[in-house]
Amino acid sequence: MSRRVFGWLAAFFVTFGLLAQTAVASATETDEAAIRDVTAGRLSALQTVDAVQYASFFCGDLRDKIESDWGQSFSPPEVSKLEGANSKKLRAKVREIFPLASDATINDFVTAVENQDQDLFSSAWHRFWVETFAHLTFKVTKVTVNGDTANATIAFRNTQGRGNEPRKFVHEAGVWKDCTPESTQSDSAIGNDAPLQESLIGAEG
Repeated sequence: MSRRVFGWLAAFFVTFGLLAQTAVASATETDEAAIRDVTAGRLSALQTVDAVQYASFFCGDLRDKIESDWGQSFSPPEVSKLEGANSKKLRAKVREIFPLASDATINDFVTAVENQDQDLFSSAWHRFWVETFAHLTFKVTKVTVNGDTANATIAFRNTQGRGNEPRKFVHEAGVWKDCTPESTQSDSAIGNDAPLQESLIGAEG
């Protein structure tokens, strides 16, 4: 009788252990899928030039600053601030700041400054960002989940090359959020290596 009991208990614990392992594996797979979705959403928000949406994929500690910083970058300055700018210098500066910008967009931008046309100016500014992010790709290559935190490696690719970027994620209010401090985010991963409005305004004269 005792052998049967011990045999049954042994089988029970083995089965329980297998079920527990399956549950952990399923949870990890779900977490990885969620982190991949966050990464894809972050890329989509960049490509649609939506600072609010982009910030929504970040944890609460970073969200407001991310939204503010990107909102300022995505918002065009007043065209009047560039009134009288030397067209040749302005064209060169725009090419430096937005190396992926098309000739058509740069021409519209310079024309908008010459004519002090805010609508055309704003349209060109928006297109600068769209063209900057058009060829950017993100791919999650590795995820390590540890409770409510996770680390992931993101392979990025743009016209300047490719590389890998480590990202930190936290489980916040039931969902995964990117919690990589802005100071450690790779500018090369988003194709943004130059100052923006201040540098552009410096092209006057």
